[in-house]
Amino acid sequence: MTPLSRANIAGSGKPSANAAQPRYVELVRVSGRAQHERDTQALQRAALDAMRDTHPGVLVARIEHDENISGALGLADRPDLQELRRLADAQAFDQLRVVHLNRLTRAASLRERVALFGILEDAGAVLMDTFGGAIDPKTPYGEMLWVMGTRATADDHRSILDRTLKGRMRAAAEGGKPSGRDPFGYVWKATRRGRGQWEIHEQQKAVVELMFELAAQGTSALRIAERLNLDGALSPRGNGWSRNSVLNALRSKLYLGDYTFRYKLNAQTFTIPVPPIITQDLWDRAQIGLVSRRNRPATGRRDEDMLPSLLRGHLTCGECGRSMHTYSARDRTRYYRCASRNRSTTRPGDLKPDPCSNGYHRMDAVDAAVWVEVERAINDSEAARKAATPTTVTESWSKQADAAEKRLAGIKKQEAATLKMMAQGLAEDACRERLVELAGQRKMTEQTLEVLRKNVADQQRAAQALASMDERLAVLRVALSKVQGHLDQRKLVLQIEGRAKVYADHQIEFEHMAGVNFES
Repeated sequence: MTPLSRANIAGSGKPSANAAQPRYVELVRVSGRAQHERDTQALQRAALDAMRDTHPGVLVARIEHDENISGALGLADRPDLQELRRLADAQAFDQLRVVHLNRLTRAASLRERVALFGILEDAGAVLMDTFGGAIDPKTPYGEMLWVMGTRATADDHRSILDRTLKGRMRAAAEGGKPSGRDPFGYVWKATRRGRGQWEIHEQQKAVVELMFELAAQGTSALRIAERLNLDGALSPRGNGWSRNSVLNALRSKLYLGDYTFRYKLNAQTFTIPVPPIITQDLWDRAQIGLVSRRNRPATGRRDEDMLPSLLRGHLTCGECGRSMHTYSARDRTRYYRCASRNRSTTRPGDLKPDPCSNGYHRMDAVDAAVWVEVERAINDSEAARKAATPTTVTESWSKQADAAEKRLAGIKKQEAATLKMMAQGLAEDACRERLVELAGQRKMTEQTLEVLRKNVADQQRAAQALASMDERLAVLRVALSKVQGHLDQRKLVLQIEGRAKVYADHQIEFEHMAGVNFES
């Protein structure tokens, strides 16, 4: 963490020139690179310097950080506020001066905002901004202004994030560049106002084509990574290729011309068209090469061992949780067996651990039983819908949310009317008490509304998931009707994210994309 840069910090914290003048601390903060580039720090300094002319006093410290600090962070992650707390503990200042309250905090957590209010209370200091506003923590009115003002800064920060996300989503929906770095193999050529076009990065294109050609020839992902690193080939992050980074590239449809981007905040996915780098034929041959690698047994004793297995890499031992490996007996019968029985899992000289109780399971019997459940999982849409349907469905969530919004609007109107009465000098003490009461009602209503909105959103997502699942099942039924051999069966198991467990008593548990468990 870059240390704080402070100016004019008084050693004792007490003014030596004129004891009648207030001691003050100035705080300057920027939250992003764009603000640094616009030099808003210099603007804040200029505004605070001008304030010294109209509000003379003794400068104790100007707290300013060399790097960006988000106002949404809590005290534990704000070195500038930690320095402010140290000065407050020493009661070294009477005023805290900022350009605006949002330069002090934008924290969404009420606990964090209250903790910052406590720092001002400990110092016995008044918060002042360059617009003429003042918050005195020793008065009930100051407490109310703090709660309302910091809530507004937090809402403003949330609004900024929402607008930024919507802008990026709109750009992605229009085929533009979403947030983050350019995908490997492509470069975004910007023109103006976020517009531009995707172009192929020629050097990275050669690496992508080499990867897919090697995979189509049956080369393993690990060997491809080693080859690329020996050649000094470019990599996405500049730190070399690994098995996983090669697999991620080979399994992505980006290089067919479909750039899929998913925003984590709202889980919305966009498919952005980009120029293709490889052909569909090369893609298909590379996927077959990857499947052939997964289906290759470790023994390699006979040509029969090269035959595919339906659940290679997707079958685990129900007794100890280890992977189930393929094994070919001398009579050419093929089995699944627990990895605890495989001597290759230990290094030479190590004591071999005792194998678990799970013995051998004939591969043909296990594969046949699982395939029956694959067909049932795809064809039995009613079971899948039942598993994906929420157990609790309340149709009144929307009505309750509407009622809560009306209550909240009414509370805000009452607060505005009460503040108007106070501004006119009518019953100030009664108005303060009423505002405190309304603030409590508003907070409780806002929390209730947040829960209700979450329930409504959960219901909507569940309905969308059901509709998406029905569409996917329809596609899977078409794929099921075209299955002609073991390789097609294997592809379908991978497509529905099928995994299985087998137990010592030969019971099988099968899990698939709808989350339904079948036992056979």
